[in-house]
Amino acid sequence: MALNLVGSKVLITGATSGIGRETAKLLAKSGCVVAITGRRQARLEELELEIKSFGGKVFSFCGDLVDPVTVRTIVSGAADQLNGIDICINNAGLLLTGPFKDAPPEEFDRMIDINLRGFIHVAHAVTPHLIESARSNENGISDLVNVASAAGRRAVRNSAVYNATKWGAIGFSDTLRMELASDSVRVGLIEPGSVNTEIQNQIRPEIRAIPRPEFSGYDKLESLDIAEAIAFMVTRERRAAVSEMLVRPSAQVT
Repeated sequence: MALNLVGSKVLITGATSGIGRETAKLLAKSGCVVAITGRRQARLEELELEIKSFGGKVFSFCGDLVDPVTVRTIVSGAADQLNGIDICINNAGLLLTGPFKDAPPEEFDRMIDINLRGFIHVAHAVTPHLIESARSNENGISDLVNVASAAGRRAVRNSAVYNATKWGAIGFSDTLRMELASDSVRVGLIEPGSVNTEIQNQIRPEIRAIPRPEFSGYDKLESLDIAEAIAFMVTRERRAAVSEMLVRPSAQVT
């Protein structure tokens, strides 16, 4: 039997597009009150209006999660508006690929900042709220869902630093799972394979033009597929923790 999410208080990072956006809509339709974050104010406002159009309850916070002070401010503000945080979807991420030897070092720094530093700072800031939620809510459990990538399980050429950040995110998540289990905070890890989102648009045009046969010739996942996996993870009964989900397109082999 699945947990009822009605009234659950959810913080979602990276909510302006793709997986974060679809997860926010899905959880709001399930009765959650959602706090959405992202760097693009106009996109946040669009999503807020869409959620409110079907009767959902939503608050938005704009900011760059690379800055630890901003992270703490956003998490604290979300907890105040929501009156606590029961679930956090730690989703913000950046994909920049290309041959390592020719890549601008600035791309390495941006991926490390967003995919690791920001990711870790969000988890650190939200953990006290999740512990408090697990102690006080009727389900006796709370959830931190970290969205990483299948690239954290298998190396792919022309993705060296992206792979490194996602391997790091997976190692961090699994360790945190062990540490927070005694506090009744479930730490779940979602590892999407190839998903049809605009994250690819941030890659330099000349790199996007390089053929990548391992990621072509089949139907990619849609963001809703991952949102539904996240919803499954956070609706398990207290006794069950889905600690890891690797979700690939049916025909993807890498």
